[in-house]
Amino acid sequence: MTPVKPPTPNNPQSLNAPKSTSSNVPSSPPKMTQKSNPPSDTPMDKVPTQPQIIIFSNSMCGRINEQRFYRGRTTKVIAKSGASIVDVQRLVEECSFDGPKYVILQAWTNSATRETAEKCHLQASALVNATLQKYPDAQIIISGALPRLVPINRRDTNVVISQLNRKFEINCRNSTRVTFVDHISSFVDVNGQIRRDLYYDFVHLNNRGLGKLVLNLRRAIDSVTPFPMYNHQPKT
Repeated sequence: MTPVKPPTPNNPQSLNAPKSTSSNVPSSPPKMTQKSNPPSDTPMDKVPTQPQIIIFSNSMCGRINEQRFYRGRTTKVIAKSGASIVDVQRLVEECSFDGPKYVILQAWTNSATRETAEKCHLQASALVNATLQKYPDAQIIISGALPRLVPINRRDTNVVISQLNRKFEINCRNSTRVTFVDHISSFVDVNGQIRRDLYYDFVHLNNRGLGKLVLNLRRAIDSVTPFPMYNHQPKT
């Protein structure tokens, strides 16, 4: 009869202990794992950020860099090439973003090629009122109509643009929520001639012209901001 060997470090079995197998004895300590969150219907990197500034525009503002438009404020540009004033109003009404601090409207020149200043102004008033109603806590900035080097369909397009800007200026003069930005002085020379060096064709702005437009809009935001991020001083 063979004697039973006492338990040793090399022989962990005892008379009363069940035989261990490699399946229930871990070869190394279990690793700590981070508890995962339950799956979400929308991935975190896909959740849209609510912008503080929304720009509704025709193609004039379509090339604005959203990340660099205004330091410290998220910006969203919603633009449609060839859009009329009515088209831009539709963009506002269908927008899914909520609660911006500033809304910029640039929608006038395409309509000015086809309509009178009076009709453009009626459509613009409807657009501004729709924007005020949709965003009751936002400051509304009307980015004035820009001149065209070659009027389309109508030779008096720039006359309509001038008349429309004048109506904007008068209507916004005493408003606490709507600000008008007149760009004309930035796009004409000392003789009142439109500066061709700011356009890449006869209608659309090149990078230099777009820079002037953006600078004017930043200044407008500064004018209605208690503590502006940009303190733009006009060049002397």
